[in-house]
Amino acid sequence: MPLALELAAAKLRSMGVDQIARRLDDRFRLLSSGSRSALPRQRTLLAVVEWSWDLLEAPERVLARRLAAFPGGATTAALEAVCADEALPARDVFYVLDALVEKSIVGQSGDRYRMLETVRAYALGRLEASGDDIGERFCGYFLALAEQHEPLLRTRDQLAAIAVFDAEYDNLVHALRRAVDAGDAATASRFVGAMFWYWGMSGMTTQFEAYLRYGGALPQQARTAFGVVRASMDVDSAGAREFHPARPLMRMTQLAHATDEPDLASDLDAALTSADPWIRASAHWAKDFLLTEEGDLRSGAASRRAALAGFEEVGDRWGLVLSLLPLGRDHSLRREHGPAIAAFERAVVLSSELGVEDYLYLSRARLARERRRSGDLDGALRDIRAAQRRARERGHRRMEVNILVGLANVHRLAGDLERADRTLDELESLVRRGAIPEHVARDLIVSTRLENRLAQGDAVRARALLPEAVGALVAQGYSAGLAWAAELLAGLLALEDEPVDAAAALGMSEVIRGEFDHGEPELRALADRLTARLGEDGYTGAYREGAGTPRPAAISRLAGEAERRSA
Repeated sequence: MPLALELAAAKLRSMGVDQIARRLDDRFRLLSSGSRSALPRQRTLLAVVEWSWDLLEAPERVLARRLAAFPGGATTAALEAVCADEALPARDVFYVLDALVEKSIVGQSGDRYRMLETVRAYALGRLEASGDDIGERFCGYFLALAEQHEPLLRTRDQLAAIAVFDAEYDNLVHALRRAVDAGDAATASRFVGAMFWYWGMSGMTTQFEAYLRYGGALPQQARTAFGVVRASMDVDSAGAREFHPARPLMRMTQLAHATDEPDLASDLDAALTSADPWIRASAHWAKDFLLTEEGDLRSGAASRRAALAGFEEVGDRWGLVLSLLPLGRDHSLRREHGPAIAAFERAVVLSSELGVEDYLYLSRARLARERRRSGDLDGALRDIRAAQRRARERGHRRMEVNILVGLANVHRLAGDLERADRTLDELESLVRRGAIPEHVARDLIVSTRLENRLAQGDAVRARALLPEAVGALVAQGYSAGLAWAAELLAGLLALEDEPVDAAAALGMSEVIRGEFDHGEPELRALADRLTARLGEDGYTGAYREGAGTPRPAAISRLAGEAERRSA
């Protein structure tokens, strides 16, 4: 490293730092000239590495060049399985490895051994020149490792299995690429099956996108798996069940709004009666999800409890997080803040153990929201600030959408509308700078600004925001968002002195979601104002008129109200 720095510094006479940085992948060519007064081995980076290589014994060179084939480093077990042969017996691997560590060719961290990238780049060249092909053993070892640990991802041994996938990830991906490049469709398909759920539960959707470029190199079954993660709908249900136990779950949630999908009911029935407790728990979760998106919270209550019990039985933290969130929501809607907070706190703990950032931020956002709804604004601020610090430290700017919207809501509940608006200004600034995609944040920003204007009593500016806010929520089609749109409309109608229509809009929120949100203090205050204006009987009658509207008609009416009143 000191020599590399010295050689790179000398290049500053003819190159800029950025130019040097861009060429470091070709380091031996870049760092090819140094002081002519130095020893020959110190005049170029290649010379010093070659000099070190020439000092190795023959078995050490064999192991060093084979170790270079591991982009993620390797354990002793992996080296013994992949690198050993007649030229390097397995019983000798550990001792040869120890010698390479002593000679600073290989570094050790815990139970893993790896090379500096400069040494590895040179050793890869030697491996290619030697004709020493360990590719088949490499792929075989890591395929077996992935297939051995994949089922454990859905058990109480989940964290240990995740640790294996995390540690070996670079090697697993390299092995998959080798299989694809070799045209070995069968091995590639098995790799996709073995890594499918690790990618899915880790929120690594970009990995699926990246591998789609393989196109026809993968068999149809594997291509279908990738397509599902992109929310494609052309999935063969029989192949889905065969490919991976999680596929029916993903299929059902993605087809939540495709009510005419012919295989959906059979998929669900088959999963609900599966002998596998994890599949049954997933099916109950999916069944509840589908019912929830139809505005039917009551019919899914038993499935919510069954999903939690099933994931408890197998010890799957991921499933437990997904089950706790709707159970916490149930308590929250009923104004049972204590049990709701307990559910979200447990979800935060389990998400932290999993190390899955998406679920951790989601759980923290739900927890902070519930503290706010309970009146604990200080506790909500603590949770929000902690999540914000983590997001910024780790560069997860996309996660700041829910964080900053939650912060704006706390400021509004505290009566500080100026700070609430400034928080949304900060979020909009992140969008303009490209730190957060606009489609991720826009609907939340405009809907929360509308809530700020309602709290301010500014009906004119609130009316101007309504079409965009309600239009975005209706377009998304999710039950919670549609109910929120009805609540926003109710707040605006009350400001515009139309209390009967406002009460009816609150009733529409019930039929759309399946239950009125008794846990939101701003909605309770709105209902109290409308009751004072209309009287108990007048409010109840108007509310029931809205709640008695068929759900599709209520959604159409909601969209129509926004369009008509914005004209």
